[in-house]
Amino acid sequence: MSAHKRGELIYKLGLKMEENFDELVGLESLDSGKPISFASAADIPLAIQCFKYYGGLASKITGDTLPVEGPYTVYTRREPVGVAGQIIPWNFPILMLAWKWGPALAAGAVSILKTSEKTPLSALRIAHYAREVGFPPGVV
Repeated sequence: MSAHKRGELIYKLGLKMEENFDELVGLESLDSGKPISFASAADIPLAIQCFKYYGGLASKITGDTLPVEGPYTVYTRREPVGVAGQIIPWNFPILMLAWKWGPALAAGAVSILKTSEKTPLSALRIAHYAREVGFPPGVV
């Protein structure tokens, strides 16, 4: 998938989360025991912002030409090399999901996320949204 298309999907995921803000606040509060005021003031808005940021960044990941001594040209090419295996703890489930999925998906890697067994609800919901906005099966 092109970087532009990846970026669009990641950004759409942020928009889908924004559309379902109240549902996510409730899930995050139920899941982790956080007060609704904390989830609505920090966790959910920051997760949305993270996905929108990486949605914009996906098409801007480029290589570099590095200066070296001698008659040589050195290129650095940034590309995904495999699957990103990610493990997150219980205390910031939705925010840590965004911090893990955002960069991995922007770079073009597949993401396998292991949530805490104590706080899986928001991750399951975000995975559902990812499917709704068009992420191919098996990407997350």
